[in-house]
Amino acid sequence: MIGNTWAPELLGHHIAEGQVRHAYLITGSNGIGKRTLALDFARALLCSDPPSEGEFCKTCRPCVLVEGMVHPDLHVVIPEADKVGLLVDDVRNLQHKIALTPLEGDRRIALLPDFDRATDNAANALLKTLEEPPGKVVFLLTARDQEGLLPTIVSRCEIIRLRSVNREILKDALIKQGYSADEATLLAGVSAGLPGRALALGENKTALEERDERLDELIDLLSTDITGRLAYVEPYLRAGDLQTKRDRMLLILETWLSFWRDLLIASSGAEATRGNPDRLDDVERIVDRISLQQASSVIHLIQDTMNSIEMNANIRLAMENLLLKFPRV
Repeated sequence: MIGNTWAPELLGHHIAEGQVRHAYLITGSNGIGKRTLALDFARALLCSDPPSEGEFCKTCRPCVLVEGMVHPDLHVVIPEADKVGLLVDDVRNLQHKIALTPLEGDRRIALLPDFDRATDNAANALLKTLEEPPGKVVFLLTARDQEGLLPTIVSRCEIIRLRSVNREILKDALIKQGYSADEATLLAGVSAGLPGRALALGENKTALEERDERLDELIDLLSTDITGRLAYVEPYLRAGDLQTKRDRMLLILETWLSFWRDLLIASSGAEATRGNPDRLDDVERIVDRISLQQASSVIHLIQDTMNSIEMNANIRLAMENLLLKFPRV
């Protein structure tokens, strides 16, 4: 992993010391490496030729199968795109599979990414399993944060909290992967210290262009009247299934959030690293027209809106409510 190196070290220690828990909850922003960490842990648990206890070789049959998420003892439960989230039937199917004897290794592993998208019935169904876990099964749950989960589920998991990576550490890692210093600086900034997002943006030039468009739209919205603001959301809700629309809007909000954080930094006079080093002129042009309190308030509003959309709130209503509260610049 890039950054958060303590996490794989901790999990490797659990394996080496024979202290593997029956359930882990890995939290952090999208792109921080939650699924990467979970799959690497699964590889270390199932590797047939580990260099040492708690590590994995990357080349044996189990390692290769886990990397492709096709190992017979690894069960990955991902909600279908057209569903609101993980359903109780998904959990029941998983319960049936993990009750069987492992086929190749000495344990079965259940990976449930984005478990904060689980319905209440699905969460309660999994809770019963976590309360009386079957032997030789390790549960790996990922979520943006633990606040959206049942406290009883959280209490039965070992929590691994991943944090955004220091921009300089991320920049150095990107340079080692072949990016120029200027490219690495930009990617480390616009990704908000999230390695997965930085790598995705670096591989997809279209994504960087779309980011520029979203920032231009944000700046235009600040001077737009109510009618224009209410009309903004409509084009983004026309295409794709519900989850695609939700992911699209969350990505827009994350882009806006980085810009408002830059405005907050500039407004407060802090000497912090900017998330959008290529947009300093825009920040300086706007910062004198808003107050520190306004910048802070908008950041909280965007975060609340993201949480609401992740919890399956109506996307249009959530976005319209946010845009109507934006200051007029």
